[in-house]
Amino acid sequence: MIISIVSGKGGVGKTTITANLGLALADIGKDVLIVDVDIEMPNLSLILGMKEIEGRAHATLHDVLRGEAELEDAIVGREMGKSQVLVLPASLALEKLKHVREDRLKEVFLAIPDFAEFVLVDSAPGLGKSALAAICYSNQIILVATPEIAAISDNLRTMEVARRVNAGIKGFVLNRYQRETAIVNAEEMETLFSASCLGVIFEDKRIGACTASGRPFILEYPSIEASLTLRKIAAMLAGMSSEEERESEKASALGRLLSLFRR
Repeated sequence: MIISIVSGKGGVGKTTITANLGLALADIGKDVLIVDVDIEMPNLSLILGMKEIEGRAHATLHDVLRGEAELEDAIVGREMGKSQVLVLPASLALEKLKHVREDRLKEVFLAIPDFAEFVLVDSAPGLGKSALAAICYSNQIILVATPEIAAISDNLRTMEVARRVNAGIKGFVLNRYQRETAIVNAEEMETLFSASCLGVIFEDKRIGACTASGRPFILEYPSIEASLTLRKIAAMLAGMSSEEERESEKASALGRLLSLFRR
């Protein structure tokens, strides 16, 4: 199952949600691969604290698209909290942009389901080649929206394109929401996008601090509302029943409690 996290506008928290939602799925026992297909402005490795990628010690998606590495050589395992995820990072090095063949993204999308049960793709913003590949070659897409005029306008275009190519639109996440300043609420955005709101994540300085430090907030603050919201979305994507979700929440809470005694 390939699920691409998309947005017509940059800076809405798409990468942060992709990384943390991937960890939420791993936390309920799912095999997860998180992929960064933002060719020009990749950030996934930074948010996951993958310093070795900054040092260019591993192959990346760019190397695959340049024909210099096999896909399996660019996928790395990461121990995150009590779970493990696979990551296909993109390169942070500007020189790696040379000779990148984005037409090879189709081959990547066809191959990545072999590596994990759930593949979460952090798409580039806008409607460039890599963003269109994410929309066209995924089983489902989740839109990340913020209640701002520019973001709403850009995301309306993204949803229009998604519908034209018959993409499986799962819904949207309303991110960085503040009741006092938002020009629309979740219900109004459901009408605008003709799609379901999967969850609302309120503006929280702790999330920004975690993102800046390369530590996923779902690990640092597992009990805040944003973390609980993503865990509910993960349970929904995994097709868990309400009873299974409650049992998973209990197990997760117990695991966090036991980890305190191991420190």
